[in-house]
Amino acid sequence: MSMPNPSFAAPAEEPPRPVCLEPSFSLRSWSDEDSFANQLTARRAALALSDQGAAEMAALAELYAFHELTREALSVLSSPLLEQPTAALRERLERVRDVARLLEREPISPTSPCWRRRRTAPVLTCRSGVPW
Repeated sequence: MSMPNPSFAAPAEEPPRPVCLEPSFSLRSWSDEDSFANQLTARRAALALSDQGAAEMAALAELYAFHELTREALSVLSSPLLEQPTAALRERLERVRDVARLLEREPISPTSPCWRRRRTAPVLTCRSGVPW
């Protein structure tokens, strides 16, 4: 039976990142590894087939905003919705609209979802001592 060598300590696990350092939302889901043209074709087709569905509208606007095509994102979001979006979907639509406006250097509302704290995270203080 082999014994562990005490001169070699087990590698320390990386400590979990404090919640206050995690972004409140990520842009990673706004685009994937497929080419822009393929994603654009798929998302436009999904929007057309859904008859202006809010989720498909948000996905297309997110793709445009991710690629800094802010006017296109805002144009998509200005189309009328034929369905009443859920609260989470409404927040998603508002967030992509406000991200596009910020990229256009336009002001956004103080009540924007971009300013909200993560709901699941407790109020913590980071290194600077400022609450997030």
